[in-house]
Amino acid sequence: MKKYYLMALCAAVAAFTGCEQKIPVPAPEAEFLAYFGFEACEGVFPEAVRVDEPEASGVIEFTTPVGTEADAYKALVPVFETTSPDAVVTDAEGNVIESGKAFDFSKEVDIYVTMTNEGGETSTMYTVSVKAKAALSWKLAAESAEATKGDPFMAVNPKNGLPYIATIVNNSTSSEQFGMAYKFDGELKPAVGTSPVFTDFRVGNIAIGFDGSGTPYAAYREYTDSGTGVSKLDGQAASQVGDSCAFKPYPGSLPAILPASSNSIWVAAQAGATVGDVTKRMMELAKWSGSAWELVPSITNTRPADAYAYYNESVHADGNDYLFVFNQSNKASAQANVTTVSLYQVNENGWTTVAELLNIHKADGTPSSDTYLKYQDCDVAKNGDVYFCVGVQFTSDLYNAGVVRYRPSDGSQTLIGGETSINMAKCAVSFALDENDTPYIAFTDENDILNVQYIDNKTKTWSTPVALSAGAVGTPTIRFNESGDGYIAVSNSETKLVQIYSAN
Repeated sequence: MKKYYLMALCAAVAAFTGCEQKIPVPAPEAEFLAYFGFEACEGVFPEAVRVDEPEASGVIEFTTPVGTEADAYKALVPVFETTSPDAVVTDAEGNVIESGKAFDFSKEVDIYVTMTNEGGETSTMYTVSVKAKAALSWKLAAESAEATKGDPFMAVNPKNGLPYIATIVNNSTSSEQFGMAYKFDGELKPAVGTSPVFTDFRVGNIAIGFDGSGTPYAAYREYTDSGTGVSKLDGQAASQVGDSCAFKPYPGSLPAILPASSNSIWVAAQAGATVGDVTKRMMELAKWSGSAWELVPSITNTRPADAYAYYNESVHADGNDYLFVFNQSNKASAQANVTTVSLYQVNENGWTTVAELLNIHKADGTPSSDTYLKYQDCDVAKNGDVYFCVGVQFTSDLYNAGVVRYRPSDGSQTLIGGETSINMAKCAVSFALDENDTPYIAFTDENDILNVQYIDNKTKTWSTPVALSAGAVGTPTIRFNESGDGYIAVSNSETKLVQIYSAN
């Protein structure tokens, strides 16, 4: 009996062992894109672009300059990373997409991030869309309630993307021509407090700049003591930085203000008079160190001490601050009868020279001896290329507006888009790059009507000008924020009201 029992037990064990089931392997967890972007590509992406943690099943959108043809996207180089290095990225047809290798994105591409194991596979889908930006449609967006004197100054706050405008009260009593400042947020509002008026004394030549936190500062000519003043436009009331007349002499034209912080503010201007060691028409450079203003003898050791600084403009581009200077000829210097431009960059370590006494070339590449005095403008592309908008006798004896690209890496100059028909002796011009580094100009024609045009990325030439204003306006200023929203500020010649045109 024991023998049969033992045999039966062995048989049962054998049967049990033979029928043992394997534990199923679970399907892999879903994997995602940590980021997706493209390498820089000439004429498409001025610098590398990427989107971090894009939304699964969503569209990852990239825009390129206006007029870019789809063929330009056929060999774009994607750069991406998945949440697992073992994930495979393919398109809908199963073609493998590799980071760092060219792929055709001339049409929308559905891409899949796939993980596979014995338990099956999981896929996460994204759609990548690369399209040219549509031509902007401009409209009159706002108008000031107060009449103003002269042309408004406009700069875009790099923190909130809003344009700020500085101007002067249009009062027949000169002593009551106070400073005013607005910000545009769908409508023109006081930049500080409840009134746009921020001084109780006469000012002129107002410019605005922003520190790293987006706090605006205004620099201006202060008439009471005939010097330069600076105000902080923060909170509910403006406050003066230092004395009401911070330093002398007064600015002979618009100053440039570059606030790195509340304890590091630079002001550069053409000296309106000779005072002490500062000579009339030369650069007046001052720095606020947190407790006092100090005049600085020279911006860099590359700039000649006798160079005239007729025009100064602050430029904020891609997180960097620059000072643009138009150097009118000093008849007593080695630069006699030659007009040039200079560009400097400033940070916490001080100033560096990007371009010094640069002579703008004609259309044939030969140096020009003269550049029109008025309506200079400048912007810096994301790749570091510098764009100067100037009036030069490019092909004739007229000072027509043109945009010249200067490459600091090799010192080359290129007239891009061709010479315009805008005669700077009769028209006012402003220039800016949009978020894709597409060049735009806003200008008044010979009837003082506001126009705008851009360089089409397909034709590589200037688009047909579009008239914006119904009547005459003063000198315009065009600027863009980092999101691509465009703004033009002008003064209506009849009503003297500040007008803001916008496009997005």
